[in-house]
Amino acid sequence: MGYVEKIFAHIDYKNYSEINTGIKALFWVTVIISILPFIFQQAGIDFASNEKAFPYDKVHRMTGDEIIDAHFYRLSGAFVHTFLECFAFAAAFFTVVLSFTHFSIKRSSVTPIIGMALFMSGCMDAFHTLAADRLIDATAPNTDLIPFTWAICRAFNSAIMIAGVCIIMAHPKSIGRGAGLGLVLITSLIFGVTAWIIIHYCATEAQLPQTMFPDNTITRP
Repeated sequence: MGYVEKIFAHIDYKNYSEINTGIKALFWVTVIISILPFIFQQAGIDFASNEKAFPYDKVHRMTGDEIIDAHFYRLSGAFVHTFLECFAFAAAFFTVVLSFTHFSIKRSSVTPIIGMALFMSGCMDAFHTLAADRLIDATAPNTDLIPFTWAICRAFNSAIMIAGVCIIMAHPKSIGRGAGLGLVLITSLIFGVTAWIIIHYCATEAQLPQTMFPDNTITRP
């Protein structure tokens, strides 16, 4: 039995000491990894890329190759962002492939449902990356599209994982062997259609909701 199945098998435990040691370790490692970036930022550690300002005052003295290099140096942060998002999408893709492989062996719906949720999250992040790199011709201005896709991707990632867990909890038989393929296919279809509707809305809507509030204490969702 894998970790995911164990988590749901022990979900009704009242005594913390009765929970499997491996599950405890997984929980605390997840918590620590989640809060470490916030702690580091509060300690003054900057995770931003060191971008070089474009030397507009020196352009007339620069050669063509130097101008191209200056543009690349200016976009170093965008390249790092794209690289990290590509890695995240690849991880989501391999996760869903392995989850369906696990389903074909164990016939448990837990892993493919969670795997599809992660994959759809990866697809949404890929859409945001394409928008941030100006590779998508959307109706709304990029100044509105990019922050909105960032915010809606963060909300979608959380919501779809919660939805996946709720579906599993609502169908206890999906945890054990012999679970049908129907639940997996229907859930995957719902996740996929939901992601497509959100992407289509972002790409075709001329006026997107405001997601940046520079004058507030919390500037973004």
